[in-house]
Amino acid sequence: QRLIRANLLACCLAAALALVARAGSRWARTYSLAAGSAVVTNDQSNAVWTPSAVLFTYDSAATGRVTIARTSQGHTYQLTAWDFNGVTSAVWTAETAFPLSAGDTLTITSGATNGVAQIIYEGE
Repeated sequence: QRLIRANLLACCLAAALALVARAGSRWARTYSLAAGSAVVTNDQSNAVWTPSAVLFTYDSAATGRVTIARTSQGHTYQLTAWDFNGVTSAVWTAETAFPLSAGDTLTITSGATNGVAQIIYEGE
């Protein structure tokens, strides 16, 4: 089990490094999952940014369900959802770019509340 966790962490780090290696402006921000969700709103009228990946880490083995959704112009689109059992980390990478304009939100929910989500962004 320790080997599986080590391999999962190595995969998460490799995914993050691969995203950073691509051209463009990138940054990361970390959000607590203590409330069960994190909602990020683009409140910049002259900026557009795109989430490239979300890295999850939990303080101890966690079980639950994760969902990631985008809300744009009043419509919500579920980007992914999955169940997990006994994990301490996970990663989601966007299969395509979905720019968030002013007023758009990204909502991350997690059934486990003992961790954080780090969002990797690309911006214009």
